Amino acid sequence: MMQAETLRVLLIEHDESFARSVAGMFGQTQLRVSHVEHVQNLPAGLQKLGAETFHVVILDFFLPDGAGAVNIGLLKNLRPHVPVLVTGGVDDEAVALEAVHAGAQDYLVRSQLNPQWLARAVRYALERQAAELAVVEAENKYRGIFDDLVEGIFQTSPDGRYLMANAALARIYGYNTPEELKAAVTDIGRRLYVQPGRREEFKRTMEEHDTIAGFESQIFRKDGTIIWISENCRAVRDAQGKLLYYEGTVQDISARREAEAKLR
Repeated sequence: MMQAETLRVLLIEHDESFARSVAGMFGQTQLRVSHVEHVQNLPAGLQKLGAETFHVVILDFFLPDGAGAVNIGLLKNLRPHVPVLVTGGVDDEAVALEAVHAGAQDYLVRSQLNPQWLARAVRYALERQAAELAVVEAENKYRGIFDDLVEGIFQTSPDGRYLMANAALARIYGYNTPEELKAAVTDIGRRLYVQPGRREEFKRTMEEHDTIAGFESQIFRKDGTIIWISENCRAVRDAQGKLLYYEGTVQDISARREAEAKLR
């Protein structure tokens, strides 16, 4: 866990005595905690969390005014990237699992809590949260690269439906989003290709060779205009050799085709 900045902790706890105990435990750890903000109920906790910066929330799972796991969801909805630790008076695996499934990083039994355990739980929660954020950022970066490609990328089922498409493919075909493309084109052979039987020719070639390169065809865009495309594709099969789907790329080659036509 990085400790470049000091930590602010929001403690939502109805028992003032236990709250003082937790605050005191932080003073016995090596964590750089600058402030522990204690509130006694969930509405006050939500108000504080929405208005101020906190690095971790410690929540009493059995608040008198709360609803257990539902409270965790309310906190996570307000600040998804702030880890939540839950405390409870019962050493019950079912309760602990309920809390974790609701979004808590850990469940701490109050009678067993000590400075070492508290410090470890906070460190692990922050480290897990940082790892989860890194995964999200990596996925977003990949999605940005994937959607900003000039080439269209697709996965299609053998019966002619789009299983996956990127934003570039949607743009090439004249659709606003990949979702719109997938919803509109449910029979590629009839809806996309201008030449009848072109999809069948594509499938025959794939069946024979499992790959295809430079498969050039005229297709209908969403608005009915016709363009030329070039497809590169491979067949994806399971361990038994059964065809699962086709995966490949599409380029708009209309400009090249028009230039070639002018030279003839």
